[in-house]
Amino acid sequence: MTPVREGAGRVRAAFGVALSLGLLACRQPPAAAPDTVAPEVRAAIDAANAEHQAAMLRQDAAAVAALYAEDVTSPTATEIIRGREAKRRITEARFGGGQVLARYDSTDLVRPLGDGYALEIGRWSATVADSAGRPVTSEGRYVVVWRRDPDGVWRVLSDIGNVAPAKP
Repeated sequence: MTPVREGAGRVRAAFGVALSLGLLACRQPPAAAPDTVAPEVRAAIDAANAEHQAAMLRQDAAAVAALYAEDVTSPTATEIIRGREAKRRITEARFGGGQVLARYDSTDLVRPLGDGYALEIGRWSATVADSAGRPVTSEGRYVVVWRRDPDGVWRVLSDIGNVAPAKP
């Protein structure tokens, strides 16, 4: 039996840590996700966004809700909206706040999330007539997760937005 020199255990442990850190530093970074989706996916999402804007201007809550998956989940500041029918009811209630005069969405980014899923990030603006008929504009940002449903249609699986502070 060979006698163990004092401190040899610490040296081996330090060598093991150094080797592990060296191997971690040499590993290849994960492949970056592509920055864009296929053109046909982008076209489908753009068409759905155009229909969303048109349905908002018509104040057609059913048409807005049809753009969402049956199992949509949308968190708000106070609750989580679950299901297409709940989304329709919430949208209909929001229309009670005044006539929508203008609606504009601008997509900053659409990125694939895997087969049949995509992420969209953008900006929105809406002008609504208040109770006195004066236009009031709000704006903010949004994030949408899209899913290609079994019927081949791209629908909103989940979305969340925020409202920017009012401009002075």
